[in-house]
Amino acid sequence: MPTWRSLEKDFRDIPDSFGDLRADWSDQPQIRNHWRLAGGASRGVRDRFAAVAALAGKQLLAPSAVRSRMSLEVLAEADPVARWLTAVREVTGHFEIGPYGILHDEAGQACGHLFTGSIHKVIEASALLCLQLAAEDSPDAEAQAGTGRLFVDDIDSFALVRQVDSKDVLPLLSQGRLDVAEDEVQRCLEGALGVPLHKNDWGGEENDLYTTNLMVDGRRFPAAFALKGRGQTATTLQLAHCGKNGDQIVRLFQSPAELFILQFVGMVSESIVKDMEGKARVLVSQGRPARFCVIDGQDTARLLRGFGRL
Repeated sequence: MPTWRSLEKDFRDIPDSFGDLRADWSDQPQIRNHWRLAGGASRGVRDRFAAVAALAGKQLLAPSAVRSRMSLEVLAEADPVARWLTAVREVTGHFEIGPYGILHDEAGQACGHLFTGSIHKVIEASALLCLQLAAEDSPDAEAQAGTGRLFVDDIDSFALVRQVDSKDVLPLLSQGRLDVAEDEVQRCLEGALGVPLHKNDWGGEENDLYTTNLMVDGRRFPAAFALKGRGQTATTLQLAHCGKNGDQIVRLFQSPAELFILQFVGMVSESIVKDMEGKARVLVSQGRPARFCVIDGQDTARLLRGFGRL
C-alpha cells in the first residue's frame, strides 16, 4: 500500500518541467463534478499523472487520520482520479474559479447553472496535498485514528451496498424514515455476516447482534450492533430514545468488540455521533481498539436493497 510520502515522490517524478499540466473542472445538472486534464503536457505525462492520482484517490478511502477531514463530496466520488482532484480543490487552495453561466432549455427557460474552474500546476498541488496528509498520518495521528468513524460502505462484508446509490432509495423514505421492522434488518445483517443463529430481542442486553465475522480491509473485527426499527417512531433518533433509561449506547460499548454499530430506520442526531465518538476515544485511551459506525435510514435502505431484501 502506498504512503503519502511515496505518493508525493511519485507526483514530483512526473516530467512536467514547465508546470503546464492543469486540471479543468466543470459542474452542471447533467454532468456533475467533471474533471479533464489539459495543458501543454504530453499524453504520456497526462496518463502518468492519472495513474498516480488514481492511487492517491484510492488511498483517501483507507481508514486513517486524514479521512475524517475529507468532505462527503470527496468520499462519495466514485472515480478515484476525480476523488483526488476534488480533494486537491478543497484542501490546497490551488483551485481557481472560472466563468459560470446559466443553462437554458430548447424553450429558452433557465434549467440550471454551469460552473467552471482549474487547478493550475496540478502536479505541484497534488504533491503538496500528499505532504500535508503525510503530516496528519504521523504515528500520533494514526494512534488517534483508532477512534475513527467508519461508514457502511467501508465494511467489506457489506460491499454490495456500494452498488446502491443514495439517491436510488430516496423514494422509499418518508421524512428520512424507512418503514421496516428491526427483525427484518437483523436478519439481513445476519445473512450478510454469515451468523448461524438468530438472536431474539430482549430488554437489557448489551447488544442486538454480536459477531466476529465482520470484515474491514481484509481483517476480521469483533462487532456489536444496536438496532432500532420502526418501533421507535421518532424521525430523528436522540440519546433519550436509546433504551428505556437512555443507556443503550452505554451498554453497546460494554460489548467485547472493536467496532460498535448503531442502526436506525430514520435520521440519527449529531449528539449520538459525538457520544459514540467519545466512548470510542475512552476505550482507545484504555488500550482497546475501537471504531464506530452509524447506519441511518437511507443507508439501511441501501443495505437492504443491496442484499435483495427491499
